[in-house]
Amino acid sequence: MGLKSIDIFILPILVFCLFMIGCGYHFVRDANNSKTILPVLAIELNDKVSTIEKLQWIIYDETKNIFLKNYGLKISSRESADYLVSIDVIKVQKESSGYVTKKVRVKGQDISYPLLGAAYLKIIFCLKVVDLKNEKVVWSDTKEEKELYAISEDPNRTSYNMKQAISKILERLTSLIYGASLNRFE
Repeated sequence: MGLKSIDIFILPILVFCLFMIGCGYHFVRDANNSKTILPVLAIELNDKVSTIEKLQWIIYDETKNIFLKNYGLKISSRESADYLVSIDVIKVQKESSGYVTKKVRVKGQDISYPLLGAAYLKIIFCLKVVDLKNEKVVWSDTKEEKELYAISEDPNRTSYNMKQAISKILERLTSLIYGASLNRFE
């Protein structure tokens, strides 16, 4: 009787294993053992219009990190890359969005004045992906992205909030670039 109850548990496991072997599925121990070779990218950035300090460096660094983290794509110099991702910043604009009221007490009297509480960061990009083997443009587009960020009385906090807005814009941008031109390497 005890042997039959063990057979009831072993039989489904045995059938499952035979099915997995028969359908060609195999367990991968390490994601790096993938048979697909992912391309190496070079990122070229051109920003001559922005007044935001270090915007070019922020865009390059964030884009590089997003491609690596989200898609496993490595970034290299143009000489050793398969594809070039060219990003031209065409326009950077800040648009006010909302105001908050600040109250202060001056000589016993309450004074209220409006402060900018939030703004939209709008960036227009010209994007291009080039196959460096034959210098052929694989994909190109002009894209406008916009993101809201909070403005604080503390300039460091406002700078941090703006960098977070840039990161969100670049998440969408890299997703667009990857989806439109580079996803065939999965």
